[in-house]
Amino acid sequence: MTASPERRRRSTIVGAVAAVAGMAVIAVTAAFGALTLADSQAGRDAGAGLLEIALPETATGLMVAIDADGAPASLAVVVLSPDGRGGSVVPVPVSAAEAEADLALRIEDVLPLSETWQVLGPEEFAVQASEVLGVVFDVIEVVDAEELSALLGRFGTIEIEVPPLGDDEAALVALEPGERVSLDATAAASLLTTSRAEAADRDLIGLGDVIWNAYAEQIGPGLGAPDESAAEPVSLESLMDRLAAGPVGVRSPRFSVPARAENPRQVDAVLLDGAELLLIFGQIAPARVTAPNPSFNFRVESNFSAEQLAPYGVNNADIAREVIEVLLFLQSNVISVQTSDSGAPSATVGLVARDAPVETLAESWSLVFGDIELEPTNEVIAQVDVTVVLGEDYLEFREQRLGQDRQ
Repeated sequence: MTASPERRRRSTIVGAVAAVAGMAVIAVTAAFGALTLADSQAGRDAGAGLLEIALPETATGLMVAIDADGAPASLAVVVLSPDGRGGSVVPVPVSAAEAEADLALRIEDVLPLSETWQVLGPEEFAVQASEVLGVVFDVIEVVDAEELSALLGRFGTIEIEVPPLGDDEAALVALEPGERVSLDATAAASLLTTSRAEAADRDLIGLGDVIWNAYAEQIGPGLGAPDESAAEPVSLESLMDRLAAGPVGVRSPRFSVPARAENPRQVDAVLLDGAELLLIFGQIAPARVTAPNPSFNFRVESNFSAEQLAPYGVNNADIAREVIEVLLFLQSNVISVQTSDSGAPSATVGLVARDAPVETLAESWSLVFGDIELEPTNEVIAQVDVTVVLGEDYLEFREQRLGQDRQ
């Protein structure tokens, strides 16, 4: 499989950082990260005059739809908006895998979520799902076709255009690619619980994406007020009830198929892009994003206008994802992300707690962001050590880095 131009560009950027920074940056980042995390938390606990701003609370649940044999057929992460009306749905392949790598970070084998369910059971499946997606869930519920139909019934009947399917997959679901069909809740639930035993998950995930996008369109600005009798949306049913009460976005993460060397057992598996997952969940559920690395927790803001980005042929999501990928390479965490076209400043700014070792940090992070102005602040975001607001200087630095690698 040939890598896409976008993937090659992102690999080039990470490779350029590795060539320039080397393992020294990883060591510096980890060392100062651990020190700053400990010191800043102690300072906040002692009331050191820092104003802590909470990340928005977004109830987050994982729906596991099972087939007639009790095996996972489709997954969807449901995230409510902070006001509890509407939100986001993130369809996830049941074949999404956790990669096992050697010390050189070469993938040696993959363990898909579906196999974890089969071999280790639902409890371990829940643990691995959280690790693969990088988020914690308020609720995880398993539903069969009948239960799923009851959940979807509140959204009404939808119309979809059947996405591309192979001959076997089309026969399995009794649909022809390109045809337009109406689906009531029972029909939609039947498709979302189609067994993966007779078809590769990657060949059916597009059908689930189309169904969830149709439901988002059907909901529009909202289908009515949710039931306010329950103080907390502690069940999948209450999450769905609140989801229907406001606009819904669908975020479908892209995936790649592991090469034979990376999947020696040839199981049905796909690899998700960790940086893209953080881009998605860092925007819609930052308070639920995990921070597994022993280093800084970052918030990344990419707010370039269309005019600022025009010479570079990228968008804000591209820029943010590239930065996240570099930070992950350097063993840092990204838990909050903002993208908009409101316009970025000319200089890249890093907002850090006032007691941070600013000079040392600026020297280390210049290898990642180019020229960066670190500004001590008394206002800190909970769980965030550094907020990086990307500026036009970063776009120029990025182009220079890409140019050096092409030479």
